[in-house]
Amino acid sequence: MWTRHRAWIVVLLLGGALTVLAACGEETPADNLETRVSKVEEALKGIQAQLEVPTPMPQPTATPQPSATPQPTPSPQPTATPMILEGVATTPPQSLEATVNAENGLNVRAEPTIEAEVLQVLDHQQEVLLTGRSATSGDAEWVELQGGGWVQSQYMVFN
Repeated sequence: MWTRHRAWIVVLLLGGALTVLAACGEETPADNLETRVSKVEEALKGIQAQLEVPTPMPQPTATPQPSATPQPTPSPQPTATPMILEGVATTPPQSLEATVNAENGLNVRAEPTIEAEVLQVLDHQQEVLLTGRSATSGDAEWVELQGGGWVQSQYMVFN
């Protein structure tokens, strides 16, 4: 918008300058033209100087100072979440070691069910290693032994 106003001001000033020049005294045609052109050029330079607004220089900005390096926050530890694999849940064990707590021994079965074949009988207080897999059959929770086979977890003490 300001540029449009400036353009009109220039037109009006040039028109006024030409009117002033036309009112100047009579000269020879050659002198008249050269003189008028010079006066118009001078008038134009004066008008341009008045209209020119200096371009503002960008002000330097302060360079931000580096802030303290943020310290990492501890990540929450994952909780044991069972994953279902073909009907068997895999729960990350708290310990892979357990002790038999059944006074008369504990049946190790081929599958996590009381109908499955008995592979062996573990002695009372016998220590075993677990795979970390578990399964539920009926109301019983089963854990898998590293050597193979399944035992009911209610008869185990997890170390």
